[in-house]
Amino acid sequence: MVATCLQVVGFVTSFVGWIGIIVTTSTNDWVVTCGYTIPTCRKLDELGSKGLWADCVMATGLYHCKPLVDILILPGYVQACRALMIAASVLGLPAILLLLTVLPCIRMGHEPGVAKYRRAQLAGVMLILLALCAMVATIWFPVCAHRETTIVSFGYSLYAGWIGAVDAGPWPEVCVIMVREWEAHSSARLRSQKSRKASCLAFCSLNTPLSFHCLKRNL
Repeated sequence: MVATCLQVVGFVTSFVGWIGIIVTTSTNDWVVTCGYTIPTCRKLDELGSKGLWADCVMATGLYHCKPLVDILILPGYVQACRALMIAASVLGLPAILLLLTVLPCIRMGHEPGVAKYRRAQLAGVMLILLALCAMVATIWFPVCAHRETTIVSFGYSLYAGWIGAVDAGPWPEVCVIMVREWEAHSSARLRSQKSRKASCLAFCSLNTPLSFHCLKRNL
């Protein structure tokens, strides 16, 4: 029961983490920037936000974004972070589907337990790669952006990426371990039942007075 609950929690947490990665990839509020000094920007009430796909200007009653469509003039770190976040988003879909098939309530025919364990391992590797890609991109981007302009604060996109990377990272390993323990426990219980029945049959074959009680209790 504990293993089943942990696997369900791991699946839900990993799914939420993947959604956070998608939100981070598709939004542009990575860092809040200022073209002047911070006190001047606060007086003018004019700030900007910078993301993977657009640079935006936020002023009183105005929100305007300029898409970053010219790939050839983009800084290298922006292109690299784009690639990392797209890779993380793409890896999430097969990983979540594999993790879904690992749950004890889902069976795919009469497959052996080792097949489910291998799928859990593959899903865990994919989600760990997802978390690494997202973490590298969400740390690399603000560090490089700070060299180009003044950063006032981090945007919600970065926080969503950090939370998503943390959620997707450790839980797959928990699921893999729990699946392995669940399969091992099931196999051990089956072997114990077979061994007990074999011992009882051997004892009953001796035709002792206790044979009937043994047969009634164990079979």
